[in-house]
Amino acid sequence: MANNLCAGLNRNSSNHEIKEKAFQLLKNIREVALGTINKNKPSTRIVVIASIRDDHIYFMTARGKPMYRQLNENPCVSIVGKLKEDIMVRVEGEIKFMEDKSFLLNLIKGHEGMYTGKTDVLEMFYLSSCSGEIFDLTEETPKRLYFTFGDGELHIPHYEITDECVKCGICADNCVTGAINKEKPYFIDNYLCINCGRCFENCPEKVIKYIE
Repeated sequence: MANNLCAGLNRNSSNHEIKEKAFQLLKNIREVALGTINKNKPSTRIVVIASIRDDHIYFMTARGKPMYRQLNENPCVSIVGKLKEDIMVRVEGEIKFMEDKSFLLNLIKGHEGMYTGKTDVLEMFYLSSCSGEIFDLTEETPKRLYFTFGDGELHIPHYEITDECVKCGICADNCVTGAINKEKPYFIDNYLCINCGRCFENCPEKVIKYIE
């Protein structure tokens, strides 16, 4: 029987439960891709999560690095990491720089990598107002859960079947994950939807829209 769970959680799990699971997974992943904006162009690199505590995800960088300048110009970032078991965690939102870096420097003492003993050049920052998702690909049918923390608003990009639907069933026939429920009215289950857009492209009435 197929596992209907997403990283051990289900569609009715609370935001707190999903967020805590995401933090646990990120602690296991540790190295994530972090994307910034560089003069209206994307810039991505692999970074190590310094710590996760008190609803904050902490990182560090040197003041001379392009990433530091980019973060000062635009504090919006995204991170994504993946476990070997095909479970991914993605978070996007704004960062804040830390004025008091002492607690984090003490926490990572001896684990500063190339900066060992020369931490005066380091700046610490953390993700504050964020939304994110857990995407579980361990089963044939993927599952997805969304969460938020800090002052972040829940961001769920999705396809939606509007009230003009004539219930022809073509969208459901074209769905690759069985995410379209044929109840009245038809609706798309975001727990199962992978946002491939196949329903949108094949709807003869053009009554499916994408919500950013």
